[in-house]
Amino acid sequence: MRFFDKVKSGAARLFHKVTDAAPSILGKITSGLKVGSDLLRKGSQFSTQVINNPIVRGLAAVTGMGPELGAISTVINGANKASQILGKTSNLSDVSSYRGDKVGVTSDILQRARRIADDVKDLGPQFV
Repeated sequence: MRFFDKVKSGAARLFHKVTDAAPSILGKITSGLKVGSDLLRKGSQFSTQVINNPIVRGLAAVTGMGPELGAISTVINGANKASQILGKTSNLSDVSSYRGDKVGVTSDILQRARRIADDVKDLGPQFV
């Protein structure tokens, strides 16, 4: 009987440690996802400015590299979409963004997750 009491006590301590650390862990995940989203978004913006520069376009036309610019543009669009997905995922993991009762919060989580899944599907087979 004593063995099971020790197992029960150990499991209870572990559970409390996990529940105590969960908000901190989720906060770090949320922060990391936001940083990743911001980096991808800024990289996409910069890359778009570079390939839309008239000098770059002119050089691509002269060297016959126009199709490559189109491919780069596709990758940039994919990175921009990935940035949006990371932003939505950081919002999903942000505990402070939820309000209401358990049923409402659960419904909100499921809706957000569905939107993220739809966005991932929209990326297409070239990115998934």
